[in-house]
Amino acid sequence: MPGMINHRSEDDELMLRLIGQTNKYSSRLAIYDARSQIKAFSNKVKGGGYENTDYYDNCDISFCSIENIHSVADAYKSIFTLTSRASSVKNNSSVHSKIESSNWYGLIKAILDAVVCVTTDLDVNRKSVLVH
Repeated sequence: MPGMINHRSEDDELMLRLIGQTNKYSSRLAIYDARSQIKAFSNKVKGGGYENTDYYDNCDISFCSIENIHSVADAYKSIFTLTSRASSVKNNSSVHSKIESSNWYGLIKAILDAVVCVTTDLDVNRKSVLVH
């Protein structure tokens, strides 16, 4: 994955090209990056990177806009705490509003949207898929 100064990994490029060649239905490899494109670009500025399709010529990249693992874990903990105490809470509307403010629904939606895209590429488009 090239960073801001465009470091490349010829080994990665070859590996992804070979993965694409193993699929008899499609030589295209669908790459799903769980981050948003903005997060991936900001990581590139810090010296990290993501797959540049100029170098990965058999690949298509999609960004899933799923929050990082820490955000997901925090939302899960909030939901777990709320639901474990929900039976003792008299006012269910306050529980529902706390669930909404945890962003749990937004995270689940982003994850399920990504799942639909990945499974469509696998099942309908018969592409090989890399998710990270």
